[in-house]
Amino acid sequence: MRLLIQSLNYAPDEIGIPKYSTEMAEWFAQKGWAVHVVTAPPYYPHWRVGQGYRAWSYSREMRKDVSLLRCPLYVPSSPNGLKRLLHLASYAATSGPAVLAEALSYRPDAIVAVAPDLMAAPAAALAAKLTGAASFLHVQDFELDLALQMGMIRRKSFARVLAGMERSFLRAFDHASAPSPAMVSQLRTRGVLPERAFIFRNWCDTGIIRPDIDPSVYRRDWAVGENDVVLLYSGSLSEKQGVMTLAEAARCLVSQSHIHFVICGAGPAKQKLAHAVQDLGNVRLLPLQPAELLPELLCAADIHLLPQIPAAADLVLPSKLAGMLASGRPVIATALPGSGIAHEIANAGIIAPPGDVNALCEAIMCLAANQPMRDLLRGNARQRAETHWSKDVILSEFETRVVEAVGAKRVANRAKRAVRIRVR
Repeated sequence: MRLLIQSLNYAPDEIGIPKYSTEMAEWFAQKGWAVHVVTAPPYYPHWRVGQGYRAWSYSREMRKDVSLLRCPLYVPSSPNGLKRLLHLASYAATSGPAVLAEALSYRPDAIVAVAPDLMAAPAAALAAKLTGAASFLHVQDFELDLALQMGMIRRKSFARVLAGMERSFLRAFDHASAPSPAMVSQLRTRGVLPERAFIFRNWCDTGIIRPDIDPSVYRRDWAVGENDVVLLYSGSLSEKQGVMTLAEAARCLVSQSHIHFVICGAGPAKQKLAHAVQDLGNVRLLPLQPAELLPELLCAADIHLLPQIPAAADLVLPSKLAGMLASGRPVIATALPGSGIAHEIANAGIIAPPGDVNALCEAIMCLAANQPMRDLLRGNARQRAETHWSKDVILSEFETRVVEAVGAKRVANRAKRAVRIRVR
């Protein structure tokens, strides 16, 4: 079978959405599918085009049996509301013709569009209609809602227009998915029929990320004692992640010499974060670590930190959570009871209200001082990863759904052709 994927982000970018779009494409290729991907040059999370790539030209490459067509992209060095919109619009403008051309020449059986960028998705829906392919939209986050909540879009009239466009884009696909139950509910409230909406989780390779990985390569470098407690955040550093809360918590706990904050990542908020922690001896700020060392990094933690702004609780499920759970370490997340994130870490971590630094510090102190509780949550975290976040299980289930949709689409297409013949 033939699969066409439209995804703004792809390898060699390694964290967040690029990881999952890449691994999905490569997994299908390994299963014998012919896979083409329309994407952009790598730029995330550093917000600069990767070495060896060009921002303003089309290019083709083969990567692990996947055919890639990279489209021109505007990449702002300091993204803000307007620049982010222009960034997304540039990909929509350049990838639209590319998706149509790929579909018409390649004739895929199924097309999968990944959002963000939702503005680019209509081209994928149109390509599916023109070629008779089954169409899927996978929503990694609700970018419009996040932009509104973070004040990136202020004009209500413009927001209403965008909301209407979002609803029409979502309904243009045969099927729509999201990584969590709360996000699937959001799809339904936006007009996606219940039978067309389903959960397609982000995953982790539980065979590679395991609780028994030796983390000494990191803990030795960090010079932390056997009884010290390492709090780890690893991922994109942006306002959406609420990472500045970590700086405030570290300042509050600076007198607790056995508690160490380790923050690994890159992104637009890194400079601001570095300035906020520059005088704190309990914070180690590191660049993104090599992908091959991710298991050791995750297992170097005693506790994982998952900060989020309040508005993001049910609009995005952080992809980094899968690895946190697979490492068999408890998670402290800033989330409200009943939210999607709170549901995902139930019995595998604890939550603190978003924006409440005192509550976050209390949660850290409580868990840092209670080894038996940490041990209990460790086991629950690993079990949750194995039952809910296994890569092969999740992708096998998605493949089954795609194959069934392709079969149903073929039957429907044959019926339409038969009707046209009778009419003639």
